[in-house]
Formats: sequence, structure tokens, C-alpha cells
Amino acid sequence: MIKRIIDKRIKEKFMMDDAYLNGQAKICGWQATLVYTSLCRHASASQESFPSIKLMSEELKVDRKTIIKGLRSLEKHSVIAIRKSRTKGGKWLNNTYVLLDKSGWIKTEIFSQVDDKDMVKSSSVVDDIHLAKSLSSHSQVDAKDTKETQLKETHNKETQLAATPPQAINNLLEFFKNTVNPHLNLGNKTERKACADLIEAYGLEKTQEALLVVLEQKQINPYLPVVTTPWHLWTKWAQIAQILNNKGKNKKGMLIL
Repeated sequence: MIKRIIDKRIKEKFMMDDAYLNGQAKICGWQATLVYTSLCRHASASQESFPSIKLMSEELKVDRKTIIKGLRSLEKHSVIAIRKSRTKGGKWLNNTYVLLDKSGWIKTEIFSQVDDKDMVKSSSVVDDIHLAKSLSSHSQVDAKDTKETQLKETHNKETQLAATPPQAINNLLEFFKNTVNPHLNLGNKTERKACADLIEAYGLEKTQEALLVVLEQKQINPYLPVVTTPWHLWTKWAQIAQILNNKGKNKKGMLIL
């Protein structure tokens, strides 16, 4: 008779979606899988994770380049979103990594290039800086204001979405799908809300132009954020503006992941 062995191990757990290992891992690559495991392990109840690159490197016993490559692949395939922030003194804080729902994951490799006939041509640095100044017209809400407005904004989400013509939202979603992300979920509420915000703030044509310029500049500026969804463009608008504003001042780019 086999005696039962008492399991005295500490049963601490973390959640990781089966769908990742059941297919997404093959698409994102092994570096991304290592990093995603670490992010899941450090994630809060709100699915936000903020381990430093150094900490993940030490925990996984891999070099910094591996972590960065994994993060870029996860962001590229919409498995995570990366939020960057600074202190009032301008010092970069650890990134916050948001674990995104599997319904929005990109299931194939992304090709960021756009056909020449659809590409917005920037003839000079001046053109890019002009766009950047336009992009800069949207500034992120200060942290001190977030607590006071969070409840009000939550109640206004459906009202603002309803105020934007549904056809305009559909047109922008179709533009993203045809231009950069063929697997974009057109019914995703987060993406539809982002479309409404973009259209209300900048208009449909200006938003489409901004996406094309970001795609074009991404080919020559690796520090420019990956944008594959309306939510990406909306949340990274200020960051994109900062990089384009500094184009020509720092050839190595202004952001260090």
C-alpha cells in the first residue's frame, strides 16, 4: 500500500491565461513568454504589473536585451500595453504593464508598413514637428486630478460614446483594421471608446493621418511606440508627440525602455 505524502509546500499561485500557452506563445516567441510569466506573477487585481527590467532580468536569469525583446513582442501583439510616466523632476519611473484581454490579442505577425499609395509623405523634419505640435494639443490628465474626476468620467463614458456618430467610429475602426491590424475586434468597447475620444478631440481625418505618420516614422525610429489599435494611439498620443518634437535633437531617441 502506497502511503500518502503530505504536501508541505507553500501554495502561492498566480493566474496566467491558458490561451497564451495554447497558441499565443508560438506567435510572440520565447522571450515574450518568459516576460509574460513574470508580468503575470507580479500582476495586481487590476491586471497591472510594474516590475523593473532589472528585477525581471534577475528573476529569470536572462540579460536585459532578452527582457526588452520580450516586452516589445508582447506590446506589438497587443498582449500588454505599456504606460510610461515621469516624476515632477523629469525622472522616468518604472513602466506599468497592463495585461490585456485575450479577445484583443493579435494572432499573427504584424507588418507595420503601409502601401505607398496610402502613406502620408513627410517631406522634412519640419513637417513632422508640425504634426507633433498638433499632437501635443492633447495632454494627459495629471495624477492629482485623476481621483477627483474618475467617478465623473466613469458616468460620462456611455454619454460620450453615444455623442460620437456610430458611423465615424466604425470608419476609424475599419481604417485601423485595413491599415495595421486585420484582427482588430470591431465590437470591443474599449476600442470603440478610444475611437470616440480620438474623433472628438482631433476629428476622423486628422486621426487617420496621425496613424499613417506614426507607422512611417516607426520604420526609422525604433523608440516610437507600437500603435496597432485606437486605444494605443489615444493613450500614447502625448508620448508620440514628445518623440516627434525632439526629432533631430537626439539621434538615439528620447526614450529608453
